[in-house]
Amino acid sequence: MRLQFADNPAYNKYETLLIQLHKLLAEGKNDTPEVDPVHDEMDECEPYLDSAEIQRLKGLSADLYMLQEKERFAKTNYSSEQIKEQCAEASQKEDWETVLALLRTGKVVSSPPELADLRARLYSQLGHTEASRQFRLYADKYDIQNAIAEYASIDTQTRERKSISARVVDALKNKPKALEAVK
Repeated sequence: MRLQFADNPAYNKYETLLIQLHKLLAEGKNDTPEVDPVHDEMDECEPYLDSAEIQRLKGLSADLYMLQEKERFAKTNYSSEQIKEQCAEASQKEDWETVLALLRTGKVVSSPPELADLRARLYSQLGHTEASRQFRLYADKYDIQNAIAEYASIDTQTRERKSISARVVDALKNKPKALEAVK
């Protein structure tokens, strides 16, 4: 019996290399000497992968472009509602690969952190620990950025309130003087 997916060492190695490749691409190292050995090792793994494994890895590769902010969603003639219905049906069947494929249409989830979080959970269900971790880190990065932006907004609002309060206090302090000048 042939080993498949997480049980196939060639599959695991290819997945690790694919993630490494996308990290290099994210760093802008497309045409550098560092990329060539990764491609070579990936080529060595391919003969030991079956068509289902290759399909899943192609999907993972497409998903990993999200980490570079270069994701391209798949074209579809289905409406968002139809895609969401299909996604719900696939989820009920625990058909995580289909859910991932439907997410690639961009019609299920619009928020990048939410999409990354969902991908992290789906890849975890499929046994892809490192892929799951990469999407979790991406979602967390957005959560941290959002928290910082929210804090900055609150901080700005607080400073504005303090400034307004100071002006009101000054106005109240000066009010008797202003009233005296009018008399």
